[in-house]
Amino acid sequence: TREVGLDQATADGWTLYRAVKSQPWFGTAAVVVSLLWLARKLGQSEAPILDNNEVQGITPGLDPASRVSGTPHQLVANEAQSFQGAIVLGKGFVLTPKEAQSLIAENPRNAEVIRPYLNGEDLYQRPGCTASRRVINFDDWPQEKAAEYSEVFAIVERDVKPVRARNKRAARRDRWWQFAERASQLYEAISGMDRTIVIVRHSKSLIPSLLPTNQVFSEAVSVIATSSSAQLALLNSGPHVAWAWHWGSSLKGDLRYNPSDIYETFPRPEETSRLHHAGAALEAAQHAVMSGQGIGLTDVYKFVHSESESAPDIEVIRRAHIEVDEAVAEAYGWTSLNLKHGFHATPQGPRFTIALDVQTEILDRLLELNHTRYGEEVEKGMHTPEAKRRRAATRKAKAKARAAARTPQDSPENFDDGGLFPEPDALF
Repeated sequence: TREVGLDQATADGWTLYRAVKSQPWFGTAAVVVSLLWLARKLGQSEAPILDNNEVQGITPGLDPASRVSGTPHQLVANEAQSFQGAIVLGKGFVLTPKEAQSLIAENPRNAEVIRPYLNGEDLYQRPGCTASRRVINFDDWPQEKAAEYSEVFAIVERDVKPVRARNKRAARRDRWWQFAERASQLYEAISGMDRTIVIVRHSKSLIPSLLPTNQVFSEAVSVIATSSSAQLALLNSGPHVAWAWHWGSSLKGDLRYNPSDIYETFPRPEETSRLHHAGAALEAAQHAVMSGQGIGLTDVYKFVHSESESAPDIEVIRRAHIEVDEAVAEAYGWTSLNLKHGFHATPQGPRFTIALDVQTEILDRLLELNHTRYGEEVEKGMHTPEAKRRRAATRKAKAKARAAARTPQDSPENFDDGGLFPEPDALF
């Protein structure tokens, strides 16, 4: 629509002087719409207005005009670090905690194939981001090995096999006792970690969290294979959130966090001790509110973004975000940039964040940095097909070595959230 509409109009001399990028339709249809005003020529004193904010100009994509053109490139530095969770494809795999407890009580060996099953709703709605359900996971095992767990295998054979028998893809019909997509590369990447960063793929909010790896992540989340608090700070920062909304796609007004479009193009700074401390402090502040009030991250951030909310624990989270953003700016060398934190109107509603004009400058700097780093990688020959094959082979060898050296993960009956949010009936 943009290519055949606004791109053509602006090329023909029209100027966007006012726009609302996205809002719910005021009629009965459940859609979102964009509102825009165009003119052949603007008066010298008339400043463009985007989402009720004065901007230098408005692009055909209904974003603030900036001084840097072009689109970002995927960077080798971010390669093979971000993944979508597993596609289970079969309700029969999924258990309630009580059903899982019963199966383990019947045969303790069943704990080896039952895991916590984390989806996007759990991540944002449950205190501590703990899984509300369990899932039967036979990994890539042959049918003979899976059948050794007779009580659990019988459930999958009864409830999954008939459904998968009607699947059009032969592989999914033939290996019905396995997940449709196991996300094997994801689990190879995190095999040596106790925790990893998890992000809801479709949401109005972007709140990455560090969570235990001894669980199955559903396709509703994206996983960044790192346990670094510095990376947690970076991915929670205003610059990364702005980058995600600018270069990611959307679904009914929600951000669609596609790692290839967002994470793999994001030019990250070097980790610093300040970034590590900032990430750990933000995580602690979030957990304190979730634990103290018994709420999930969505409700926590409703308070954070409400200007009328001044509770001390919420103020701690806001100060933590200021420190995260300042630590990120320092890591990039942007020490003279005034971030202007406060409550600002955004297309997603009021947010406690960096001022929108500063976000535009940050997006320009990040895009410049992306282009620079991509050019350096190309000069080094890092984007040739042969170089990509060599890196893939190296990653595979390292993953096998890590798996061989790794001690067995804690069994699900000992699944632990760090003691922050004990829920006896939700644990094994």
